[in-house]
Amino acid sequence: MVVNNQMNDDVVVRELKPYRDKLDVINEQIIALLANRMEICRTIANVKARENIPMMQKSRVEFTLNKMKSLSANYQLNPSYIEDIFERIIHETCEEELVIIKGSSRISGKQIRKTVG
Repeated sequence: MVVNNQMNDDVVVRELKPYRDKLDVINEQIIALLANRMEICRTIANVKARENIPMMQKSRVEFTLNKMKSLSANYQLNPSYIEDIFERIIHETCEEELVIIKGSSRISGKQIRKTVG
């Protein structure tokens, strides 16, 4: 039994490790892309706050989800899987936008009170 486990460990190291290393690199790239995406969403939130644009743009969300589901077939990915991922990504970015927009309106409100008072 111990010998068999040792052989399995050798197989993992020899055959699976290179693939796992590649996955680790891809996972880090995904994190970097998500951070980049979030930064762009923060910029969008600042524009929305400045221009008094509603945070939720339902048509944009629907467009993005439909586009990503459509693209999934090109990459042999399950559209439901991609939809779930992007729903979560969009939810998180909307939460971040909301914080920024609310924060901006509080700052604007304080500036108005200082000017009036």
